[in-house]
Amino acid sequence: MPSPSEPRTEQLIDAIVTRLGAITAGATYWYTPGEVARDWKNYPEITGFPFYGVVDGEQHGDELTNMEIQETFTVIIVGWIKDTTDRRQAVRRAIADVMKAVHSDDTWGDLALRTLAPFSTTDQSALVAKPYGYFELSVPIVYDRLRTAV
Repeated sequence: MPSPSEPRTEQLIDAIVTRLGAITAGATYWYTPGEVARDWKNYPEITGFPFYGVVDGEQHGDELTNMEIQETFTVIIVGWIKDTTDRRQAVRRAIADVMKAVHSDDTWGDLALRTLAPFSTTDQSALVAKPYGYFELSVPIVYDRLRTAV
């Protein structure tokens, strides 16, 4: 019996992990990730900084037709940095790197129609002791699917 294809959400998470793992510091990006994972981690568990963790967020659909639904799947990218000089600047630079990578192909290799503007939340310097900094970047991704498809 043939195996079912992976859900679109799973394919999107794989694409995001792959893209973030390919970031390289240089003319376009500030940092090369020390670690990229498909889960949230706390800073003592991280093997290299910056760390980017890809976590599924909300998923909701709107009726298109009797056959199709337009889904919005929000992926949360968790980021941790470690910087002894200016951790707030490092957090903003890491967010900028992730945003550039996200928008380098808004369709994720034709898995989606578009990627909406991401929004971020940071630790605001209050939740985590220096030299660590934290952010979450929520990335809404829109795609159409048949009602019977995953």
